[in-house]
Amino acid sequence: MTTLNRRTFLTTTLAAAGAVSLAACNSSSADPNEGGGATVAFWVPNGPRNGVIEDHFAGWASDDGASVEVTAHPSDQMQDTVTLALRSGDGPDMWEGANPAIFNGGFAAPLDEVLSEENKAAYAAKMPSNERFMIDGVPYGVPTTANAIRMAYNKDVFEAAGLDPEAPPATFSEVRAACEAIAQLEGVYGFGLPMKWGGFNQWMMDPMIARTHPNVSQNGQWDHSTGRFEMLNYGPLVELMREMVTQEWAYPGASTLENDPMRQAFANGEIGMFISASWDLSVINDQFATDQNWAVAAAPYNDGETPVRQISNVAGVTCLNAATEDMETAAAAFNEYIGRDLWLTIGQQGLAFPARTDITADEVAEGQAPQFAGYLTTEEDTAWAPSPHQDMELRGELIGDLLRRLILGTDNIETELQNLADQYQETYDQGVEDGTINPDTYTT
Repeated sequence: MTTLNRRTFLTTTLAAAGAVSLAACNSSSADPNEGGGATVAFWVPNGPRNGVIEDHFAGWASDDGASVEVTAHPSDQMQDTVTLALRSGDGPDMWEGANPAIFNGGFAAPLDEVLSEENKAAYAAKMPSNERFMIDGVPYGVPTTANAIRMAYNKDVFEAAGLDPEAPPATFSEVRAACEAIAQLEGVYGFGLPMKWGGFNQWMMDPMIARTHPNVSQNGQWDHSTGRFEMLNYGPLVELMREMVTQEWAYPGASTLENDPMRQAFANGEIGMFISASWDLSVINDQFATDQNWAVAAAPYNDGETPVRQISNVAGVTCLNAATEDMETAAAAFNEYIGRDLWLTIGQQGLAFPARTDITADEVAEGQAPQFAGYLTTEEDTAWAPSPHQDMELRGELIGDLLRRLILGTDNIETELQNLADQYQETYDQGVEDGTINPDTYTT
């Protein structure tokens, strides 16, 4: 399978990059004043874990005779900063944060011969062949962090409703039963549906469907194995959410509810469940300072189907410069950075959710919020495969708009979903015929 649509940089990206000023970088060069080993230049986005990274490499350098110079850049400028530096020949030896254009441009080194066997095994579940940093099955980047999708639920609410707080709902029918029980409590609602939030269908609906459909993507249920938009997959979930609204199990005002007010209501003990991501942890515990006893569990799935995966979105993709002067030293630093010791420390300090699957909940749970371990990714977690909707000239109603209309209305769910799937499919097929869509990018 061929992944990544090999297109050139967008003009807007280059224009933005041109406005960024850069500091010179001496890639993998020995410091003549020190007389020691090589210096590997490593660029990272600003973030709370940078101090841990610097401390770790300070110790590693003394053992290996080489040093790593860590330089932080503003997160919102990182992509443009790296892109311009690489194109001008002044790029770092390694960097965290990559867009597909960097891979297409030949700047990132292939990592199949670089990665240690331990690191290959630890990241294998997070590097499927259809990821954006994989080209023809070869990794050109390694994702060090992952944002997992789970179901957050309030154990205090469950107990008050007569539900077992240690046995959260696993299926849609169990969610219905839990919502009915919670509805007996005054001022508490079964489920949070922030339908006005732009990420509602991608991050709350699609992950539940993906539990039992291993080959689908976001935004329309594109199936890589069939090469078609399988929007009928949404049917059972739309029925469930429609019932939540009509039975008043959903928190009031779902049609105009944004994500933050919904999370605030959950933190206040007014919502029993919602589909959550690991980034919600600090929002609920710190920003909204909840005093509720809450936990996370796997997202529920449709009755009668078999769960095969959970969704986690990988991030922190780290790359190695194909033009580095001392590849051996840079490769050693690269393996050290993505290695277990550093990322175990980062996880134990609660600074990020490591993507490595050999870091267990037991190792990082102590001293962290009780929900931290539940958001750690496992080998069952997979990232979203790319969806062709991003390359399609879509007109008219979009899938997110249709899903909201169906949940809030009375139109025939199956008919409406199939009609839009047909429209999407026609647009995709036309793009393939015109040559604007590479089907190899989106099919297995």
